[in-house]
Amino acid sequence: MKTSTKLLLLLPAALLLAGCTATDVAQPGGTGGDHAGMAFTPAADDNRSEVMVGCLTELGWEGLVVGWDGGVDVSDIPAEQMEKFNEDNVTCADAYPVIPLTDQEIRDLYAAEVENSECLVARGHQMPEPPTEQTFVDTYGTPKQWFAMIGAGPDTMDEEVYKETFIACPPPAWQL
Repeated sequence: MKTSTKLLLLLPAALLLAGCTATDVAQPGGTGGDHAGMAFTPAADDNRSEVMVGCLTELGWEGLVVGWDGGVDVSDIPAEQMEKFNEDNVTCADAYPVIPLTDQEIRDLYAAEVENSECLVARGHQMPEPPTEQTFVDTYGTPKQWFAMIGAGPDTMDEEVYKETFIACPPPAWQL
């Protein structure tokens, strides 16, 4: 099974501190939830992954392709090159600035993550208990930040089940 990794998840904690709002994006079978200020991935007009792949290609990383979920398969990058890849990823992310989320937007994101977790549980995934809203706010943008999809990612199930899960329970887009 190949691993499709969201480029955004590869970014360091410094980049995780940033985000911005967008309009609600419709998903197959839904509107993306009740959080009108938050967009849900994959958004048709979201080209961040393509921008990142273009930048990384310019830095010598060839063969990177954006998948259906906006993720990029990095499984062919040798382990001994991942540190350099991550450094180049930071360089490219720094060239694509974003606007930080407000306190209310972080709280809205928490509600969307809880909603995503509930969807995953309803589909039979064993998910950890979400943190409190205040813990989420306090750890937002740090390595301790909670994401509902952790534990239900492409490395935990076969690709077809992951795709069905991702479409049924689209994770909130916290970097727009």
